Amino acid sequence: MTFWLNGEWRDDPVAIRIDDRGFLLGDGVFETILVRNGVPAFLDRHLERLARGLGRLALSAAPPEDLRAVIAELAARNGAEKEDASLRLTISRGPGERGLAYPKDDASNPTVLMTLTRMGAVRAQERRLIVSDHVRAVGGVAAACKTPAYLDNILALNEAVAAGADDAVMLNAAGHVACATTANVFVIAADGAVATPPVADGALPGVVRGVLLDHAGSVGVPIDARSLSVDELRGGAIFLTNSLIGLAPARLDGGRDATVNEIFNRLDACYQSALSEDLLRGAAA
Repeated sequence: MTFWLNGEWRDDPVAIRIDDRGFLLGDGVFETILVRNGVPAFLDRHLERLARGLGRLALSAAPPEDLRAVIAELAARNGAEKEDASLRLTISRGPGERGLAYPKDDASNPTVLMTLTRMGAVRAQERRLIVSDHVRAVGGVAAACKTPAYLDNILALNEAVAAGADDAVMLNAAGHVACATTANVFVIAADGAVATPPVADGALPGVVRGVLLDHAGSVGVPIDARSLSVDELRGGAIFLTNSLIGLAPARLDGGRDATVNEIFNRLDACYQSALSEDLLRGAAA
């Protein structure tokens, strides 16, 4: 794999310093971005969230100014210029002395890393869900930003795998639905009402989630961001969203099938339209 690290093209297996705070402490942020035919999807939305995360961490760093060109070159170097790929853009505070205190300004040297993995065709097959015993923290930076501090999500996902499921629903301390391990959660009630957990309940402000909240009204499907119970998931048609899967149907305890739900299909078509328009703009940029 060829990757981009601090302005250099690399393909060696050893690249990150052993004193990098991202590796040692999770002191950084990242974005996972769909790249189609060398063009990043919803890049502006990803960069806005990345900037918010960098601000919360008081981390003075940024991706390269010619980011779109670098991504296109990264796709070409990894043989993904004509297919879908997953871009991981990671920024850490970089190397530092032992301890939790930030490096002094004159010693700050952030690490900016971009890797790209070919995906091939991603099928949005139905995910089987369990409810995890691992609680989603609310109010901290790890819930509001995409940081490498993913241990609760890792444990929850492997709990699901051990139970023969594909993913896990994570609840907050109040027992409200927060998210899945790497996705936002939506539910379509029997009366057609659509809801998703609010950020205040531990939901990450996902990019696809944001696209749906912004555009679903245009196809006559308003989405309510409100607290959800597990019983509401069990009684509804569930789907998950993230940047790589788009909208994927899911099922908890044999609940309703979202793939035959007319509301789900309208939302999926709405998202695909928004995605196509964004990719066209990106290709012309």
